[in-house]
Amino acid sequence: MSKDGTHTAIWGSTNTGKSTLARHVLTPMPAAVVVDPVGDWKRAKGWRQATSLKQVASIMKASWSKGFHIAYEPPSGSEALALHHLSNMLWGAQADYFASKNGVGHKIGLGVDEMSECYSQAHSQTAALPGFKRLVLKGRHAGIEIVGISQFPQDVATRFRSNAATTHCFALYEPAGVAAMKQKVGRDADRIGQLKRFHYLTFSEGKVTENVTKKSR
Repeated sequence: MSKDGTHTAIWGSTNTGKSTLARHVLTPMPAAVVVDPVGDWKRAKGWRQATSLKQVASIMKASWSKGFHIAYEPPSGSEALALHHLSNMLWGAQADYFASKNGVGHKIGLGVDEMSECYSQAHSQTAALPGFKRLVLKGRHAGIEIVGISQFPQDVATRFRSNAATTHCFALYEPAGVAAMKQKVGRDADRIGQLKRFHYLTFSEGKVTENVTKKSR
């Protein structure tokens, strides 16, 4: 198993299946924290809710050896700041992993739902919010695997979109979203508007495949 983690983007309009796929990706990880601005993940099986970073830290500490799945609902209006502080916390928690040759401990998944609210182009250029930028650029070497989720990929910072090794895209109906995908994958983006519900295109290592995800029970 590779020491380094990977970053994944999951895009799609409302009710196309992106949240279902995000749960399929993050839930099997031994440890994961999801930034959950709208409170959707707290209803998912096996995820513990936290409404403060103090709670997140407490759950992580108590469950470090056996793993954890935390849905963190940040303060409304402060999503980007909360992501910055959470990123710094996870970076500190993975310091030994980062410094080791083969990875000490385990990888951590960081899901960022409603990513356009937490890491827009403006946020990525704000000097006071460097925490998540560091994870985008260096986090994979610390075993931190970011999963970004949004219905508005055009509003997510280019820095993350460019650093995602794998992009899963469900149907997008807004021209701006399709245009953002064209910047990354070229003319294959034209297929995105015709995808059926729960069908998605995966762009990885220069290849494009069409897949379907099963609806969560």
